[in-house]
Amino acid sequence: MTGLLAAHVLSEHFEHVTIIERDRFPGGAEPRKGVPQGRHGHLLLARGAMVLNELFPDLFPRMAQEGNALLHTSEIGLYQFGTWKAPIPSERRVPYQSRPFLEEHVRKLVTARENVRIIEACHVTQLCVKDGCVIGVSLHSHVGTQQEEMLRADLVIDASGRSSRTPQWLAALGCGRVEETSVTSNVGYASRIYRFPSGFPSKRMAMVIDPIPPQEKRGGVMFPIEGNCWMVMLVGQVGDYAPSDEEGFLAYARSLSVPDIYEIIKVGIPESPIVSYRYPASRWRHYERMFSLPNSLIVMGDALCSFNPAYGQGIAIAAMEAKRLAVFLHERQQQITHGTLNQPGGWTQRIQRSLADIVRDPWKLAISNDFRYPQNTGRRPFGTHLFNWYMRRVHEAMAFNSSATLRGYEVLTLSKPLRTLFEPHIVWEVLRQSLRLHLSCSKRINDENIA
Repeated sequence: MTGLLAAHVLSEHFEHVTIIERDRFPGGAEPRKGVPQGRHGHLLLARGAMVLNELFPDLFPRMAQEGNALLHTSEIGLYQFGTWKAPIPSERRVPYQSRPFLEEHVRKLVTARENVRIIEACHVTQLCVKDGCVIGVSLHSHVGTQQEEMLRADLVIDASGRSSRTPQWLAALGCGRVEETSVTSNVGYASRIYRFPSGFPSKRMAMVIDPIPPQEKRGGVMFPIEGNCWMVMLVGQVGDYAPSDEEGFLAYARSLSVPDIYEIIKVGIPESPIVSYRYPASRWRHYERMFSLPNSLIVMGDALCSFNPAYGQGIAIAAMEAKRLAVFLHERQQQITHGTLNQPGGWTQRIQRSLADIVRDPWKLAISNDFRYPQNTGRRPFGTHLFNWYMRRVHEAMAFNSSATLRGYEVLTLSKPLRTLFEPHIVWEVLRQSLRLHLSCSKRINDENIA
């Protein structure tokens, strides 16, 4: 998805855009080998949907015509820290679909542009650099003669995901080591698609059930996808993975904090086998800190920063990065046109620093929550304990206070920056709610002691 979105943006500014793809694409909306999470659910957060709509005005109408689901916000349930959140205070509808369905529609729109081509069954073996500037890549095809060839380019974007070889290539070029921050999560999915011929047996058409850390480790996600089906994912934190057999899968669903998903799927008809996925750690490669990063090279998406997928941030962040790339390219083109480009060198390094700004808030939200489990390891930012205390109070306030509910959802869906939750009126409501709960708990304990 990162590569497709970047290619779409590039097609507005360059004569030719070439996507190098290791896979061969399937004929339809089907999972493929290069996307191991493709058989699992992908949430499209509100900010991601908004940016995709800006980039592709026809995308969501086309998907709606072909069967993706549109839910009112009142039909979505979020259970966290022991309470169901108040409904999202919004009248808009939220799109739901499988990852292959979304990717196929984006790919069709991107490749419909005359200056975009895809080379399938091929991978990049190295960067070609001259005078501190990337001038292309070496390609190795998986078919034919399998000989390497050079593809020249004015700009190279690495959107190859967690398996990116850019750190090794830069080290071989003498550019130094790319600093990395890693936080373990050892999260695992077990996913299955269901159908409900007699109608969906719940008013909540989509739901997220999170465990209360650190005691609870089991959660679940359920939402509709195209074809009048539902995707169900059982998510285990710190190695408490859901089984892939029928009996074990149902028992795991029944063991969640609330039994809502179990009560639904026990009457559903399975439409797919149970598939599993493991994710060991989140990783942020700090290209923004490099002093000798070659010009005309940009690293985006999971190749830059890969998050614990349990938080559903990936596609939204890819979209936000693509939009930021579009802004930089437009500004650079304006400077070239008007002869005001004062710093022709190092402009891609400035983009890299800007992309790091996009990553920073989602990274803090994700790893801070991961650190609620003492089993997870990594560099713990200063103030994590206090931040987690405050965020838990925010989640509790979201069950009762409309202002906290709105701001909480806006931040969790990346629609607003994290600092939004520290506005004075939000801090006041959170602290007031915390005091109310504390006094209520104290009164209950005193009553029990008297009894």
